[in-house]
Amino acid sequence: MRNLLVCKLMILAMLVAAAPAEAQSVLSPGVLTVGQPDARDLGRLARDIYRASGAVTDRQKAEALWRFLLTDGRFVEPGQFYHIAGWAYEEPRGEVLDPLKLLNSYGFGLCYQDGPLLEALFEAGGFADARSWFLTGHTICEVFYDGAYHMYDSDMLGFSTLNDGGDPRTSPVASVRQLEQDESIILGKLKAPDVIDSAKVAVFPWYPADVRARAMGGYAGGFSSWADNRLYPFQRYSGGHSMDYELRPGEKLTLFYEPECEGLYYLPYKQVHGEYVEFPREIAEYEIRTADGPHSQKDYRRWGTGRFEYVPQLSRRESFYPVVGGGFNQNLRLPSRSGEALTRDRGDLPAQAVFEVASPYVLIDGEISVYAQLESAAHHLAAEVSTDRGRTWRTCGAINGPYFGPWKTGADLLAVSEHGCL
Repeated sequence: MRNLLVCKLMILAMLVAAAPAEAQSVLSPGVLTVGQPDARDLGRLARDIYRASGAVTDRQKAEALWRFLLTDGRFVEPGQFYHIAGWAYEEPRGEVLDPLKLLNSYGFGLCYQDGPLLEALFEAGGFADARSWFLTGHTICEVFYDGAYHMYDSDMLGFSTLNDGGDPRTSPVASVRQLEQDESIILGKLKAPDVIDSAKVAVFPWYPADVRARAMGGYAGGFSSWADNRLYPFQRYSGGHSMDYELRPGEKLTLFYEPECEGLYYLPYKQVHGEYVEFPREIAEYEIRTADGPHSQKDYRRWGTGRFEYVPQLSRRESFYPVVGGGFNQNLRLPSRSGEALTRDRGDLPAQAVFEVASPYVLIDGEISVYAQLESAAHHLAAEVSTDRGRTWRTCGAINGPYFGPWKTGADLLAVSEHGCL
């Protein structure tokens, strides 16, 4: 299941451009820094994390996967995924919960994503079962090993061992049911509302933001107010996304290790009474600014972008070569994948060419460029775009003849707001 951008151009005149040279397709290369886990496959990612952390036992493996998804670089070596409050997002088909898309294309999320993402990573890492829970305004994950379930929370940066008097590094990690029944499993690890008893905590950080805010009572209460705790009965995360791609003849991909330009990022929108409005919320208390775009508010991690260009080859006698270009957000430095161009020769009917572009990344911009020769007022050129596999089309630009020379048009705008456009 990939993000699709389909461009269609309808012409009543001949368009001329240079034909691209033949090139051999390149299938799915990847670029990783030294020691960087490979997130294009969840099983390989889990094995890379185990190897880097030296994890051998199930407890060690569970902690290693939990730590990799910790979201705040103030307290831990930043991993690949990070937390941006107010920047939850939604695609046309619903909230994004596909692990590979979250890790490689978005790179950020809230507890709503963290819980299912950790569930997927646990199961890909060889654990018999993992599951997601919904508490009061919060989502967490449990994993099964040593004959029991154990709760891990990558979003709030913590887990709690049982108060059995033993070494917390070897004491069992509590389950949701145990935390429901006994608040002291969490609150007994505090010397004061904002002071941790380090002798009772297995690893650090241990809920650092909540401890600092004297909010651990509220966190423990989220479990003990058990009447609204809900266990999700099925696999919470979705599947089907792939980071595989294939460059066709005439296609070029450029990757940037930082934003190509300021302000170029994916801005989520939601519909309110039929109108699109910005989804992120400005929260002054936490210095969350929509204009900053999706980057970590707590450490040096920034967003990367990419750009691909496609000069399609048309079959038979058309000399019609539009350039389809676009940008995307990227978390790993991996290129896009595109499908094959479809062309149609319709005699004296309006000539039409359809180009499908399949990208593993979130598409955030697009442009079509052609060299047009429209010899009279009877000649017309139009460009349309579809984001639902060609079921519906929206016009993004059109010109009438006579016209000779280059012509460009961008993707159609559904909404323009203070900090961006859709």
